Amino acid sequence: MHAKIKNYTGEKVIFGVRPEDFYDKKYISKADPDRTIKAKVDVIEPLSAETFIYLASGKHSLLGKWIHAHR
Repeated sequence: MHAKIKNYTGEKVIFGVRPEDFYDKKYISKADPDRTIKAKVDVIEPLSAETFIYLASGKHSLLGKWIHAHR
């Protein structure tokens, strides 16, 4: 993979994170500070099997998704 991205050194890139890959730091033991984002929750949208969490981090908008555990 390194060979495919080596030409991007020093360039601006846009990347995506899947909504289900966001976690609340207080529930992750020993969260690495370099791998965390401070964000404010703007909207919580509960749906039947999942809940969408709309976040703001500086000028960026983020979408998180919490999947409900089946009982």
